[in-house]
Amino acid sequence: MHPSPSPALSLSNHRTAALQAAALQVATVDSRGGPLLAAVRMDTAGAVALRRAGEFAAALSRPLCVVHVVERQALAADSLTKLRRWAHDVARVDPWRAYVRVGTPLAATLGLIDELGASMVVVGGRSSWRRPTHRFVWTAVARERGLPILSACRRHKTGRILAATDLRDTKLPAVTAAARLAARLSVDVTLVHNEDPSPQYSWQAQRLPLARRRTLIDLVRSQKAIIRAVLTRTSAVDEGILSTARGRDFDLIVLAAHSSSRGHTSRPLRTADRIVARAHRSVLVVPAESAKPRTLEKGR
Repeated sequence: MHPSPSPALSLSNHRTAALQAAALQVATVDSRGGPLLAAVRMDTAGAVALRRAGEFAAALSRPLCVVHVVERQALAADSLTKLRRWAHDVARVDPWRAYVRVGTPLAATLGLIDELGASMVVVGGRSSWRRPTHRFVWTAVARERGLPILSACRRHKTGRILAATDLRDTKLPAVTAAARLAARLSVDVTLVHNEDPSPQYSWQAQRLPLARRRTLIDLVRSQKAIIRAVLTRTSAVDEGILSTARGRDFDLIVLAAHSSSRGHTSRPLRTADRIVARAHRSVLVVPAESAKPRTLEKGR
């Protein structure tokens, strides 16, 4: 079933205390916040990721670190020099610090995150997604460390941001993160919310859509960077988000996901997996409030 995005919602004067409590005002970046860490291979996808990491580090006033992982100590001898030269010549980025670690990408990346107190992680996008190690790193960072993580693809000309929200988390982490980034990157944000049209949800049909519409309208009014909100109706949440992203050629999708306990992957993270694999654009996953994460604004 294909989703049917509604037209952009009109503004209203309705404003609730819950939205005021969401604290969407843009805050000054905490200078004590940890660095942004780009975990890359020295290939095309890695160059794209490092370039985008440089954009985000500058926008968030964070130092940029890059790590490259090799399997054997013998390969690490001259890899640091090669990494710095590759970053400068190919990715056109001069990181604050560069690291070469020996081991598995998952263990090495997680270890360096803890060592540096990293506040955000950037990895290669869709072309890297086919590598199992890349997927393990992506999932582990989001699930176990509760950090914002960007799966980076080439920048779309619009530069615009699409923030997806289910409106259940009163802190609205995806909306907050998108608004903060938009203010720093001088771009606009569109919100997207999906309603499940399945028969088991039919009892909600008369009340919830109107309430959701009012909430989205209030969100549009609450932040200058947010210019519109879109409602979709599809049983596949990822399809609703992707359809909206493609239709308006968004550069970045922002999602929120809860970290999981006991090694399980949460439903929002599974949705994020599917979106990253099919999006053909950058996807930023930020931790939900219950994960008690380091955020885009705060360090450790």
